[in-house]
Amino acid sequence: MEDLDGRAESSFNPQDVVFSDYDASQLQAILERRRDAYRDGILEDGIIPLSSAFAAQDHGDARKAIDLFRKAGEIADRQGEEHVREDHVRDAQNEAERDRTLTQMQGLSTQKKLSLYATAIVPVYSERNLDAVPSTVACRVYQYITDLLDTDEKSRDSYLRYTNEAEIYNFDTSEKRGRGYGGGVHKEYTFVDDPDVVAETLQADIRLEEIEYDAKLVKSVVNAQIDDFFEGK
Repeated sequence: MEDLDGRAESSFNPQDVVFSDYDASQLQAILERRRDAYRDGILEDGIIPLSSAFAAQDHGDARKAIDLFRKAGEIADRQGEEHVREDHVRDAQNEAERDRTLTQMQGLSTQKKLSLYATAIVPVYSERNLDAVPSTVACRVYQYITDLLDTDEKSRDSYLRYTNEAEIYNFDTSEKRGRGYGGGVHKEYTFVDDPDVVAETLQADIRLEEIEYDAKLVKSVVNAQIDDFFEGK
C-alpha cells in the first residue's frame, strides 16, 4: 500500500478493520461453551464470571481466558479437590502473572533485576498506602540491597536508566513529579502487574535465598526511607 500513488489508493478506498478486545460478558459466553470440559457439578457458582472478569481486565484475549479456566481446574486437581472454586481461579491468575513476569525477566541483566526488585518492594513493604513509588526512595532501597548482597552499587543515574528500561518490558510506568518550591523534581513509578508478584519472582532470581535475608529489617529500611521522603529529609 505504501508504494501506491495517490490516484490508485483513492480508487482502492481501503478501510481499516479493528478487532476490539473481548469484554467480560463476551468472554463469559465463550467460557460457557467450554463448560462441558468439566463433569457436571464440578464447577462452583461464580467460576466462569470470575475467570471472565480477570481475563477482560488483563487482556481481553479468549485463548488466555480459556487457559485460565483450564488452569483453575488443574490446580483443583493437584490439590485433590472435588470442586473448582473461586480461590482456584485466583491461584490460577497469580500463577499466570508469575509465569508472564518470569518470561519477561529472563532477558534482564542482574543490575536491572536489582533495580526492579528494590522498586517493587517499596509498595509491598510500605506501611503507607502508596499509589506510586518515588524514585528517591527506591534508589536508596536499591543501594541497601546491593550492599546486602555485596554486589556492585551503580550510581543514581544508572538506577534511573535501569528503571526507565523496565518500562520497555511493561513492568511499570513513570511520571515526573514536583515537590513544590525548592523541592526539585523526581520520578514516580506505578507497576502494571501486582508488585508482590514482581518482588516474589525476582527474589528467587537474584541470590536473596543464598544470604540471611531478614524481611523485617528490609521492611524497616523501606519505611524509614519513605518517612524521610515525606518529611522532606
